[in-house]
Amino acid sequence: MRMSARPCLCRSRLRPTGTRSKPSILSAVCSACCREVIGMAQATVKCHLCGRSFQKSQHEISEHNFCCFAHFQQWNRKRLAEYNRTENPANKPGGLLSSRKKHHAKLSGTGKGKTYRKFYGKHEHRAVAEAMIGRPLRPGEIVHHKDGNILNNDPVNLEVLSSQSEHCRVHGFGKKKGGGVDEHFQ
Repeated sequence: MRMSARPCLCRSRLRPTGTRSKPSILSAVCSACCREVIGMAQATVKCHLCGRSFQKSQHEISEHNFCCFAHFQQWNRKRLAEYNRTENPANKPGGLLSSRKKHHAKLSGTGKGKTYRKFYGKHEHRAVAEAMIGRPLRPGEIVHHKDGNILNNDPVNLEVLSSQSEHCRVHGFGKKKGGGVDEHFQ
């Protein structure tokens, strides 16, 4: 790696930079006057959690400053726990579930019936199939409607297939045309 000398913004120092990487404007060797020229003056602030003083760029100073990421996480955990306990609408009486029920009731029956019904954000036939087999569906598993009616989510009408290719086989996709009618659609 070849090193080249490059003048600092204040032209008072030279700093080496590698040819393979872009040089940082604010390197460790750059003087304080360069930082001020480009508006990156440093200031001393105190950590909101431990009270330790440290240097931070002027433009990064906020209401709550932290000396390390661990202190930020610790403070944020306490803040969110307090928010969830006192202000979060999902944790108040009625909460999120009642608002989703109201939304569901408002939209229920307004469509043209050409798509799958939803049950609290999930396709209803998948929720019924999961209850039927007693476990969540695995990735790639398909729920097939035996009678072809996508609105008939009766457990006896649903079949869990292991893959999309198996689902295509059941429907007879990929067969040559004119080869007869599939028994599913008679």
